[in-house]
Amino acid sequence: MLVSLPAEKNKPMTLALRTLAGKTLAAYPIAEPPKVEEGIYPWAATGLQVSPDGKAVAYFVRYNSGSLSADGVPIQQFDLTQPAKKPIVLGTGLAYPDWLAWTPNGEQLAFVDGTDRIATTNKQVKLADRAGKVKTVSPGPVVVDTYPVWIPKAPYTLLFTRGLATAYSYDPKKVMVPEQGIWRRSAGGAEQQVTKGEAHTADYYPAPSPDGKLLLFLRLDRAEHGSLFIQGIGEDADKQVELIKDITGDIGYYANYLPPWVSVYWE
Repeated sequence: MLVSLPAEKNKPMTLALRTLAGKTLAAYPIAEPPKVEEGIYPWAATGLQVSPDGKAVAYFVRYNSGSLSADGVPIQQFDLTQPAKKPIVLGTGLAYPDWLAWTPNGEQLAFVDGTDRIATTNKQVKLADRAGKVKTVSPGPVVVDTYPVWIPKAPYTLLFTRGLATAYSYDPKKVMVPEQGIWRRSAGGAEQQVTKGEAHTADYYPAPSPDGKLLLFLRLDRAEHGSLFIQGIGEDADKQVELIKDITGDIGYYANYLPPWVSVYWE
């Protein structure tokens, strides 16, 4: 079990490896002790996402200031097999664990980069390898990307949501990100839009089947109302079936749509 210990005076932020009985097996300081006299400082690693092979962890470095942390915090990656090395800073983003996703083999991390607490603009999906080399997936500020999810079957394909970047403006009769769809990025880097609704709809929460052939997602027709759909991925991408109507929820914090309205479990 990997736990995060916050910084204190003369004590750095630390990751600790513990048994389920509570015994500490190892401790990994991931920063220098804070200068508490300065008032605001990096406080703790949160949202820990350990790679499936257990060799690396990605996390957010939150400050001891809620308002400052809400507009974006450093995203770091730490190699648990080389604890003497410093963490790698990948970017800056909102501290949502749902926006961090490792490939099943633990070789790549998908994350959402971009400051400002508003989730409808200035958010880009990026990829990082185990060495910390970062690649931008988004074409630029004209679009907004969120919710990276990997299809669990190799070669690993990335699904994510993409829509037109939009100033935050809540209207219960309208979706927050018009024309948002679910996109797919192949292992080779080719991108393709998988779901496409209407100008007044927005798709959320991509949930691929374990074999990568089916996709469940939520299509909103208003800010807090929509339906659950299923469709094929690839050759059957156009065969959409509406499974559940009149699903309602909340837009979350500045339209982050978290926590998710639906949880999908495949058999």
